Amino acid sequence: MNAVVDEFACFLKATEQSGRRATIVNQCASTQDIARESGPGAIVLARHQTAGRGRLGRAWADTADAGLAMSLTLDARTITDPGVLSIGVGLAACIACEQVLIDPQNSAITTPATTALGLRWPNDVVERTHGRKLAGVLIERSADLFVVGVGINCLQGASDWPDVLHGRAVSLVELAPQLDRTTLRAGIAIELLRSIDRVLTTPPDQIARGWSARDTLVGTRRVFEHAGNRIVATVVSVDPLSHLIVRDDAGTLHRLPALTTSMVHDASA
Repeated sequence: MNAVVDEFACFLKATEQSGRRATIVNQCASTQDIARESGPGAIVLARHQTAGRGRLGRAWADTADAGLAMSLTLDARTITDPGVLSIGVGLAACIACEQVLIDPQNSAITTPATTALGLRWPNDVVERTHGRKLAGVLIERSADLFVVGVGINCLQGASDWPDVLHGRAVSLVELAPQLDRTTLRAGIAIELLRSIDRVLTTPPDQIARGWSARDTLVGTRRVFEHAGNRIVATVVSVDPLSHLIVRDDAGTLHRLPALTTSMVHDASA
């Protein structure tokens, strides 16, 4: 436990100064569960998650002590639009990773830093060349709380990925091997919290513009699932707060609602 506290000492200091309650755990099933039980204003970091989960019931694969798993709680009464929160946290995660990889001074919401990163609807952070996933977001509602979880791949190397993730996942150190491995997870945690705080005070239209500036989906052919049906189509446009417009192989346009549509990552388009 001491090594864990030491690694995140600067993060603990930053959260204390902001008046938040941060908890660091060596290992847990899911930071989401601990944060939910901790009430509003809680932040939970885990060195290792054993049963992380993602959007729409998917699993989030953790690899030993290589990733960052963070959850925080928000008073649901202060959130007017869960859809804005969803894309906003994805945008915040992307901005945090941009800052760590390229330019700590560039925290622009609407103008992305010049990196290889982008956003894959609704809130996956990916590298653009191969679409490998760097970070993911899960937001759950529990009574008067929103529990916001973010997982970021930090220290993994090529040999750390299980077979199912080879070619589909990437870490910060794979993208930038010069990063300091001893301080990386605490550094990205601090940047992530700052980015989330900033997005929470940003108007929805500005969040949408920032998200769209980083979109990687338009023009690609994908498999989507909505209302129990699958559709293979090319993405024409994405309104991250509302819907996707896609064109199937017959040329028919479909409008898919953002909140109830998922992208099928393990199916061939």
